[in-house]
Amino acid sequence: MKRQSNNTRTLRQYLLLLFTLMLVITSITQCRKKPFVNPLDPNDPDYEKPRLIYLSLIDSTVLTTDTLSITWESNFPALCEYAYRYSATTPWSNWVLDTTLFDLIADGDYHFEIATRYQGMSDTTIAAARFTIHSLDQSAVFCAPRTQTVSNAMPLATITLQGKYLDTCTAIEIKVKPVLIKSARLADGTATGSFVFAKDSIVTLGIGPNDSPIQGTMPLVTMEVYPLGPQDTTECFITVLCAKRVNDTVSDTISVNQVKGCFIIRK
Repeated sequence: MKRQSNNTRTLRQYLLLLFTLMLVITSITQCRKKPFVNPLDPNDPDYEKPRLIYLSLIDSTVLTTDTLSITWESNFPALCEYAYRYSATTPWSNWVLDTTLFDLIADGDYHFEIATRYQGMSDTTIAAARFTIHSLDQSAVFCAPRTQTVSNAMPLATITLQGKYLDTCTAIEIKVKPVLIKSARLADGTATGSFVFAKDSIVTLGIGPNDSPIQGTMPLVTMEVYPLGPQDTTECFITVLCAKRVNDTVSDTISVNQVKGCFIIRK
């Protein structure tokens, strides 16, 4: 009976020693545990810079539509915000949380940049991709920019009519609706013999004997217009009434195959 009591005491001492040893090991392990990591703190050694991990726009892409759709994703989607621009000479957009961009833009070459940062912080990284919009094949007139936002209090928009791949002509007459033209002027302002006439939303461009012809790809006229109607979005349609070239004494009407307007958005 006494021997059994000694065995019981020895077992209890062994279990107590084992439990004490486990506490010591646990304490040592806790002391050696990796300190708290905050990947959003620039002073943390494990800090991760905000960055894109996906951009749908592939560098050097040629798009045959002027409807642009871009999506992206960052390393911390719930914490990041973004700003973008189409070239180094255009302003940055406001910071947004959206990860999709849908826009209408004119034909041309672009250098798209998108900046990423953690919300409210200053550390920023920039991703970029070049792309080309080639939606007009030949003989076209279009508005630039393709979309424009104006205020309800002063819904005055400034639109430039651009010609693209135009045959040589000496006069072009364009009707824009449903807008009221406040003013119209030659975009370059250098053609001294040229004239612009704006009445009833019809713009007539002509050149004098000493002026360069209207041809190729060039700005035609810049207009200030008021959108008509109470709707939030006005789509400006362009109708080319006639384009003429003078060959000796014969005046020929030439065709313009494609015409694209502009969306004016009121806010």
